[in-house]
Amino acid sequence: MRSYPRLPVLGWSAFSGERAAPTRGVLSARHRRYTTSGRAAIALALRALEIRPGDKVLVPTYHCPTMIAPIAQSGAQPFFYPITASGGADLEWLQHATLAGARAILATHYFGVPQPMSRLRAFCDAHRIALIEDCAHAFFGVSEGIAVGSRGDIAIASLPKFFPVPEGGLILSATYPLKKLDLAPCSWRDEVKAAVDAIEVDEGLSGLDPDADEFIVVQEVGHGFEAGQLAVLISILAASLRQ
Repeated sequence: MRSYPRLPVLGWSAFSGERAAPTRGVLSARHRRYTTSGRAAIALALRALEIRPGDKVLVPTYHCPTMIAPIAQSGAQPFFYPITASGGADLEWLQHATLAGARAILATHYFGVPQPMSRLRAFCDAHRIALIEDCAHAFFGVSEGIAVGSRGDIAIASLPKFFPVPEGGLILSATYPLKKLDLAPCSWRDEVKAAVDAIEVDEGLSGLDPDADEFIVVQEVGHGFEAGQLAVLISILAASLRQ
């Protein structure tokens, strides 16, 4: 039986063909910062929006633990809302819910299917609730004529779900500058660790899941490399040696 890698694998074929995606996506946003994971990006989004301990953050009932952990760690209170059969926020339920103390809502594009966001955007504006658009499953896509990630005050994305890197996340915004975020530099130890994980991924092994870490680490650039670039280079080398 042939085995398949859990994550995308990088080879020389990745450097042929089109140089730009035909579909718009999160990289269309004006402001972008790279992090170690989607979970770290959520933590940064909460920080950027000045979410305080005791504030409520609306989160979908269908979720993974990595969506809730940054909220709990910040001291904020997760407040669960239901979703519709299509995966969008149940606006009728939200309209009748008691939302006192709610400062933000996390809305997800599940399984690569862009959700309509205009009505939720209007709801958030009417209730002065910040919209965090979760694009971890939808790096590319257009909803109502606008690239995913463009409706939210802030959006987040995850790189390993779409690209052959063992770690990486993205926080972005069409309107909210992110330069004030203080990101710690990446150490050489972290770079070497990421490189080893990249080789494991390239060999079809599980590698390290950055969203499964027991703590949140935020990094940007270290020794001239963005987070994970050394890992990508070694992954390319490993692929070329087998060909």
